Amino acid sequence: MSVDSDGGCGIGRPDSRSWVEAHAWPRSRCRSRRSRRYLEPGSIALVSSALDGARNIMTAGWQTVTEFTPSLVGYVIAGNRSFDLIRKSRECVINLPTTALTDTVVEVGNTTGAEIDKFDLFGFTMQKADRATGPLIVECHANFECRLADDALVDKCNLLIFEVVNVHVAKPPKHQETLHYKGNGVFMVSETLSADASGWRCCSRLAYNLTRVMNIIVVQSLMAQTRG
Repeated sequence: MSVDSDGGCGIGRPDSRSWVEAHAWPRSRCRSRRSRRYLEPGSIALVSSALDGARNIMTAGWQTVTEFTPSLVGYVIAGNRSFDLIRKSRECVINLPTTALTDTVVEVGNTTGAEIDKFDLFGFTMQKADRATGPLIVECHANFECRLADDALVDKCNLLIFEVVNVHVAKPPKHQETLHYKGNGVFMVSETLSADASGWRCCSRLAYNLTRVMNIIVVQSLMAQTRG
């Protein structure tokens, strides 16, 4: 394998073909709707909301950061109880669970707040937020108080854009193992990668490190669709 002068892999170089043939993964076609299993853009979160004495938690499998300043994050939330509370209150709290809450995260996603109080059922410890109506979940590693910044696309694709207005993060360890949902009941555990003084090692070493990081676990309870 050749390495370009800028440190990149020499794709297209004569001697790169043999490396690709030796290391390329077998490929097959899949349905486009399954692309979310490969492009998942973030950690699973527990989104809490409240309004006029009503409260709820939903498990959210995907989100995307849309802006640095102000800090904006987008969620696709379908027409469930959490959706109604968030649209009306225009606020919520994004709570980041660790792998210690894996079973609870799945159970929260498989129940509906229209029938039960999830805070009581799952025994979460609530803390009043400073700048949002939704309560913080103390058992989570980090909490992001949010206000609804943009709902222009909600009727078209259920996309809600939130501005993070306040952040709470637990003390060390700074980088906890979090969950990423791959679809069809499959979760992925994240770990921390760090660069040495010379920066990232090229290709083969990086691929090896990534393979170690992406430890995939399968949870028995399928979370094919969050009911919130």
